[in-house]
Amino acid sequence: MKSSHIDIRVPTILLTLALFTANCTANSTPTPTHKDASNLQSRSYFALSHLMTPVTKKPRECNPGLHVMLTTTSPHISHKVVTNEQKWYAIRPCVPLFSVLCFQAHVSPPQVTGEPKITSKNSGTSVKLNPDDVPLFPVPPAGIDAYRPDIPHGKLQMIEYYSKTVGTNRYMNVYTPPGYSPGNKYPVLYLLHGIGGDETEWERFAKPNLLMDNLLAEKKTVPMIIVMPNGRAQKDDRAVGNIYAAAPAFAAFEPDLLQDVIPTIEAHYSVLTDKDHRALAGLSMGGGQALDFGLQHLELFAWIGAFSPAPNTYPPAKLVPDPQAAKKQLKLLWISCGTADGLFHISQSLHMYLKQNGVPHIWNVSDRSHDPTEWRNNLYYFLQKVFQSANSISTTQPQNVTTKG
Repeated sequence: MKSSHIDIRVPTILLTLALFTANCTANSTPTPTHKDASNLQSRSYFALSHLMTPVTKKPRECNPGLHVMLTTTSPHISHKVVTNEQKWYAIRPCVPLFSVLCFQAHVSPPQVTGEPKITSKNSGTSVKLNPDDVPLFPVPPAGIDAYRPDIPHGKLQMIEYYSKTVGTNRYMNVYTPPGYSPGNKYPVLYLLHGIGGDETEWERFAKPNLLMDNLLAEKKTVPMIIVMPNGRAQKDDRAVGNIYAAAPAFAAFEPDLLQDVIPTIEAHYSVLTDKDHRALAGLSMGGGQALDFGLQHLELFAWIGAFSPAPNTYPPAKLVPDPQAAKKQLKLLWISCGTADGLFHISQSLHMYLKQNGVPHIWNVSDRSHDPTEWRNNLYYFLQKVFQSANSISTTQPQNVTTKG
């Protein structure tokens, strides 16, 4: 029997060629070349579900430098493609790339490596808990990231930008809240992934778009834009093979974030551009990046969150060499980790340093390990604190809380 890959490719490539031929004369926009296929292989699988999207007449040009690849307003895989005004402009660059991939001898679906499993048993570090190593918040209720059809929903868009730092086109996921309008100005949260992920990891682990939609419907947060870039600043930025070998690329992401990602967002979205309306947070390796980059640039970020920060985190004295300046400039510093996480000592030592030097911060401890539920739960509460009045931030321990969820 023939491989099912062939059965899928034949009708798909015929449809691809038909769509491409019918529209290539209607739009003279250049398309990506074959050299982009490797970098976009995983994204091209998204294009498969888009090929049946109705084709419309030639649209007007999108903003230069900001290429919308896809948008989803649903938690399901069947993403819906749109652009600023028309659908075809977003599909067209994917079509020739997908055509190339269809003719390959074998193309396996992209593997989701996720974050490494890290527990206190294999870390070689014994955890000694202090009296204040306790949860500050209860386990969130069930369904916090469930899709609710009865409320307004924002948009999640995969966009392409040119990185001068890396010297190639790169991608980031951008959430805009329900009712997003260029007539309003929005704060921005830059949300970073871990060493085993990419710009899609947060969407897979915690569904930030649905967390935000639900919190906004309950009036527990403020409208904001969430930007999820790829924190691995190298030309092949996929999380494949030996993911630890790419660790230096996470440090190299700092200039990409400051000189390419942020300017792109501020040039193409209606955002507030002062530090009081810019936040930086992340999980694991991204948590370390948030601390390393954010605390070294207090003139740019007033809200910083680190969920289970990884060993790339600078020593506390290097992160906060001037506690008085940090106290004056920070509006929120959030640190969280589970006691079953082999990296717990990193967060704990930073908390102890901040406490000794009188730097206000939130220290939220659970008994979880290095896992997506830990990060989702902390993002859920972080979103309810970020961009709120400083007076609304409390570090008082609630009573009768549990730690599993």
